[in-house]
Amino acid sequence: MGTRKVATFINSRDKVILLIGPTGSWKSSFINGVGQGDVAPVTNSVHPCTKVITAYRITSPDLDTSPVVLVDTPGFGTENVFDVYGRVVEWLQDTRIDKVSAIIFFFNITDNRFTNEDSKAWTMLEPFCGEEGIHTAVTVLTTQWHEYEKQKNMYDTREDQLKKKFMAGCRYKRLNCPGEPATAFTITREVVQVSPGCKLHVMSQMAEGQLYSQTDLGAAGEAAKKKEKGLHKLFSR
Repeated sequence: MGTRKVATFINSRDKVILLIGPTGSWKSSFINGVGQGDVAPVTNSVHPCTKVITAYRITSPDLDTSPVVLVDTPGFGTENVFDVYGRVVEWLQDTRIDKVSAIIFFFNITDNRFTNEDSKAWTMLEPFCGEEGIHTAVTVLTTQWHEYEKQKNMYDTREDQLKKKFMAGCRYKRLNCPGEPATAFTITREVVQVSPGCKLHVMSQMAEGQLYSQTDLGAAGEAAKKKEKGLHKLFSR
């Protein structure tokens, strides 16, 4: 079956996959599915179980690749989108990573609307990884398809809208149940096989000497925060 454990360091052979998405979108459960065991903590409550960015190294002959490192990040919704991206950049700096094998963006297909937080999280992805990275390295993983037969037409339509309107230009995969080993394992293997890897745009800018606040990602985050603060003052009068 292979091994799975918390990665205390990242080496050049590791295939690093960033897991990004809102709280409750099954990121931690997905890790447990790939690791085929209780690797990452999960919760059934509305409170996030991932508060600290944690990397999990999965090794298995069934992956047909070097060790895979799944990086679990705090969920959007309970934590500010811009702050999450900032924390991810800090983690990348600390681990000296400027390139990842893939990025998996999680989205709960049972959500009946594309929220403002979803929009911000997706919009920030381009200055994070670059336009080319969206097309080559990002996979949107829609989850909770176990209710598919009950809401077949609605979920198909919702996914089609995501592909064409809200989150276009990348690959899509489906996950039925949380921690489903066969599906999670297959998705991970396929994502690594088809993705050529991605030199992260924000890390390239910082390598050129820019401060985080000067990068496209940092500037976009600060501009959005100021806009939100202005709206808050407007409605507080």
